[in-house]
Amino acid sequence: MVTVYLEQRKIHFLPAVTSHEGCPGHDPGQPPPAEKEVIWRRFLSFVDSASPSLCYHGPDPGLLFRNFASCFKPLEAAGGLVMNPAGQLLFIHRKNHWDLPKGVMEKKESPAGAALREVEEETGIGELRIIEPLRPTFHVYQESGQGWVLKKTHWYLMHSAGTAKPCPQSEEGISRAEWKAADRLEEGLNNTWASVRGLLEDFLNSAPG
Repeated sequence: MVTVYLEQRKIHFLPAVTSHEGCPGHDPGQPPPAEKEVIWRRFLSFVDSASPSLCYHGPDPGLLFRNFASCFKPLEAAGGLVMNPAGQLLFIHRKNHWDLPKGVMEKKESPAGAALREVEEETGIGELRIIEPLRPTFHVYQESGQGWVLKKTHWYLMHSAGTAKPCPQSEEGISRAEWKAADRLEEGLNNTWASVRGLLEDFLNSAPG
Protein backbone atom coordinates (compact mmCIF):
# COMPACT_ATOMS: atom_id res chain seq x y z
CA MET A 1 0.00 0.00 0.00
CA VAL A 2 1.33 3.42 -0.98
CA THR A 3 0.90 6.39 1.35
CA VAL A 4 1.56 9.91 0.09
CA TYR A 5 2.28 12.66 2.61
CA LEU A 6 1.26 16.32 2.55
CA GLU A 7 3.42 17.67 5.38
CA GLN A 8 2.00 15.76 8.39
CA ARG A 9 -1.17 14.59 6.60
CA LYS A 10 -1.66 11.29 4.78
CA ILE A 11 -3.21 10.22 1.47
CA HIS A 12 -4.07 6.52 1.09
CA PHE A 13 -4.96 4.37 -1.95
CA LEU A 14 -7.09 1.42 -0.88
CA PRO A 15 -9.16 -1.48 -2.22
CA ALA A 16 -12.81 -0.62 -2.68
CA VAL A 17 -14.11 -1.93 0.65
CA THR A 18 -11.07 -1.46 2.90
CA SER A 19 -11.05 0.92 5.85
CA HIS A 20 -7.78 2.36 7.12
CA GLU A 21 -6.70 4.82 9.83
CA GLY A 22 -10.06 6.49 10.20
CA CYS A 23 -10.96 6.32 6.50
CA PRO A 24 -14.28 4.52 5.99
CA GLY A 25 -14.50 1.93 3.25
CA HIS A 26 -15.73 3.05 -0.15
CA ASP A 27 -19.51 3.39 -0.50
CA PRO A 28 -20.49 0.83 -3.19
CA GLY A 29 -23.29 3.18 -4.25
CA GLN A 30 -20.70 5.70 -5.46
CA PRO A 31 -18.37 5.17 -8.44
CA PRO A 32 -14.71 4.82 -7.48
CA PRO A 33 -12.73 8.01 -8.22
CA ALA A 34 -10.47 6.55 -10.93
CA GLU A 35 -10.65 9.50 -13.32
CA LYS A 36 -7.87 12.06 -13.04
CA GLU A 37 -10.31 14.98 -12.91
CA VAL A 38 -12.15 13.44 -9.95
CA ILE A 39 -8.88 12.55 -8.22
CA TRP A 40 -7.58 16.11 -8.65
CA ARG A 41 -10.79 17.74 -7.40
CA ARG A 42 -10.77 15.57 -4.28
CA PHE A 43 -7.12 16.39 -3.64
CA LEU A 44 -7.70 20.15 -3.89
CA SER A 45 -10.66 19.86 -1.52
CA PHE A 46 -8.44 17.95 0.91
CA VAL A 47 -5.76 20.66 0.73
CA ASP A 48 -8.30 23.29 1.77
CA SER A 49 -9.76 21.14 4.55
CA ALA A 50 -8.58 20.36 8.06
CA SER A 51 -8.85 16.60 7.58
CA PRO A 52 -5.77 14.60 8.65
CA SER A 53 -6.19 12.04 5.87
CA LEU A 54 -7.66 11.43 2.42
CA CYS A 55 -8.56 7.99 1.09
CA TYR A 56 -9.06 6.99 -2.53
CA HIS A 57 -10.89 3.67 -2.85
CA GLY A 58 -11.17 1.49 -5.95
CA PRO A 59 -10.74 -2.04 -7.29
CA ASP A 60 -7.19 -1.20 -8.43
CA PRO A 61 -5.34 0.98 -5.86
CA GLY A 62 -2.23 0.93 -8.05
CA LEU A 63 -4.18 2.54 -10.90
CA LEU A 64 -5.54 5.16 -8.52
CA PHE A 65 -2.01 6.01 -7.40
CA ARG A 66 -0.68 6.19 -10.97
CA ASN A 67 -3.52 8.51 -12.00
CA PHE A 68 -2.90 10.61 -8.90
CA ALA A 69 0.83 10.80 -9.64
CA SER A 70 0.19 11.91 -13.23
CA CYS A 71 -1.41 15.12 -11.89
CA PHE A 72 1.94 16.28 -10.43
CA LYS A 73 5.40 17.28 -11.58
CA PRO A 74 7.62 14.28 -10.68
CA LEU A 75 10.86 14.64 -8.74
CA GLU A 76 13.19 11.96 -7.39
CA ALA A 77 15.46 12.20 -4.36
CA ALA A 78 17.56 9.78 -2.32
CA GLY A 79 18.83 9.56 1.21
CA GLY A 80 20.14 7.34 3.96
CA LEU A 81 19.32 5.95 7.36
CA VAL A 82 22.89 5.68 8.64
CA MET A 83 24.07 3.62 11.61
CA ASN A 84 27.56 3.71 13.12
CA PRO A 85 29.46 0.98 15.04
CA ALA A 86 27.99 2.28 18.32
CA GLY A 87 24.45 1.62 17.04
CA GLN A 88 23.64 5.35 16.72
CA LEU A 89 21.58 6.83 13.88
CA LEU A 90 22.51 9.95 11.93
CA PHE A 91 20.06 12.90 11.96
CA ILE A 92 20.04 16.41 10.59
CA HIS A 93 17.98 19.38 11.82
CA ARG A 94 16.43 21.51 9.07
CA LYS A 95 13.32 23.73 8.88
CA ASN A 96 12.69 23.22 12.61
CA HIS A 97 12.39 19.44 12.18
CA TRP A 98 14.68 16.50 12.70
CA ASP A 99 15.21 14.77 9.38
CA LEU A 100 17.39 12.23 7.63
CA PRO A 101 20.05 13.33 5.13
CA LYS A 102 18.66 13.29 1.60
CA GLY A 103 18.56 15.35 -1.57
CA VAL A 104 17.47 15.55 -5.19
CA MET A 105 19.10 13.12 -7.61
CA GLU A 106 21.33 14.59 -10.28
CA LYS A 107 20.92 13.82 -13.99
CA LYS A 108 21.91 10.23 -14.86
CA GLU A 109 22.70 9.53 -11.19
CA SER A 110 21.58 6.23 -9.65
CA PRO A 111 19.42 6.33 -6.51
CA ALA A 112 22.13 4.54 -4.51
CA GLY A 113 24.86 6.87 -5.76
CA ALA A 114 22.73 9.92 -4.98
CA ALA A 115 21.99 8.65 -1.47
CA LEU A 116 25.69 8.14 -0.68
CA ARG A 117 26.60 11.56 -2.09
CA GLU A 118 23.83 13.40 -0.24
CA VAL A 119 24.65 11.83 3.13
CA GLU A 120 28.31 12.79 2.83
CA GLU A 121 27.56 16.31 1.56
CA GLU A 122 24.94 17.13 4.19
CA THR A 123 26.74 15.64 7.21
CA GLY A 124 30.42 15.25 6.31
CA ILE A 125 30.20 11.55 7.23
CA GLY A 126 32.08 9.23 4.89
CA GLU A 127 33.20 5.59 4.93
CA LEU A 128 29.64 4.64 4.01
CA ARG A 129 28.40 1.25 2.93
CA ILE A 130 24.87 0.47 1.77
CA ILE A 131 23.35 -2.48 3.62
CA GLU A 132 19.96 -2.67 1.90
CA PRO A 133 17.29 -0.53 0.26
CA LEU A 134 14.34 0.61 2.38
CA ARG A 135 10.86 1.39 1.14
CA PRO A 136 10.59 4.69 -0.74
CA THR A 137 8.50 7.55 0.58
CA PHE A 138 6.26 9.94 -1.36
CA HIS A 139 5.21 13.46 -0.50
CA VAL A 140 3.55 16.33 -2.32
CA TYR A 141 4.16 20.04 -1.96
CA GLN A 142 3.43 23.25 -3.82
CA GLU A 143 6.48 24.84 -5.38
CA SER A 144 6.36 28.60 -5.83
CA GLY A 145 5.56 29.36 -9.47
CA GLN A 146 5.91 25.69 -10.46
CA GLY A 147 2.64 24.11 -9.35
CA TRP A 148 2.39 20.88 -7.37
CA VAL A 149 5.26 18.40 -7.08
CA LEU A 150 5.23 14.70 -6.15
CA LYS A 151 8.63 13.76 -4.74
CA LYS A 152 9.68 10.12 -4.49
CA THR A 153 12.58 9.57 -2.10
CA HIS A 154 14.64 6.39 -2.37
CA TRP A 155 16.00 5.32 1.02
CA TYR A 156 18.91 3.07 1.95
CA LEU A 157 20.03 1.60 5.24
CA MET A 158 23.74 2.43 5.51
CA HIS A 159 26.64 1.71 7.82
CA SER A 160 29.40 4.18 8.59
CA ALA A 161 32.71 2.67 9.63
CA GLY A 162 33.50 5.58 11.95
CA THR A 163 31.93 7.65 14.71
CA ALA A 164 33.25 11.05 13.62
CA LYS A 165 31.29 14.13 14.67
CA PRO A 166 28.95 15.16 11.82
CA CYS A 167 29.33 18.57 10.20
CA PRO A 168 26.03 20.14 9.02
CA GLN A 169 25.89 21.61 5.51
CA SER A 170 24.71 25.10 6.46
CA GLU A 171 24.23 26.26 2.86
CA GLU A 172 21.44 23.67 2.59
CA GLY A 173 19.68 25.11 5.64
CA ILE A 174 20.93 22.39 7.99
CA SER A 175 21.55 23.80 11.47
CA ARG A 176 22.62 20.60 13.25
CA ALA A 177 23.81 17.10 12.43
CA GLU A 178 23.98 14.53 15.23
CA TRP A 179 24.28 10.87 16.05
CA LYS A 180 21.36 9.68 18.20
CA ALA A 181 21.15 6.39 20.08
CA ALA A 182 18.58 4.10 18.47
CA ASP A 183 16.91 3.44 21.83
CA ARG A 184 16.55 7.18 22.60
CA LEU A 185 14.80 8.59 19.55
CA GLU A 186 11.80 10.18 21.26
CA GLU A 187 12.81 13.72 20.29
CA GLY A 188 13.44 12.76 16.68
CA LEU A 189 10.21 10.80 16.34
CA ASN A 190 8.12 13.54 17.94
CA ASN A 191 9.57 16.35 15.85
CA THR A 192 10.01 15.01 12.35
CA TRP A 193 7.96 14.71 9.19
CA ALA A 194 5.31 12.00 9.08
CA SER A 195 7.03 10.27 6.16
CA VAL A 196 10.33 10.05 8.06
CA ARG A 197 8.56 8.93 11.24
CA GLY A 198 6.99 6.04 9.36
CA LEU A 199 10.36 5.02 7.94
CA LEU A 200 12.00 5.12 11.38
CA GLU A 201 9.16 3.18 13.01
CA ASP A 202 9.44 0.47 10.33
CA PHE A 203 13.17 0.22 11.02
CA LEU A 204 12.81 0.10 14.81
CA ASN A 205 10.00 -2.47 14.62
CA SER A 206 12.12 -4.73 12.39
CA ALA A 207 15.26 -4.46 14.50
CA PRO A 208 16.11 -7.66 16.43
CA GLY A 209 15.43 -7.54 20.16
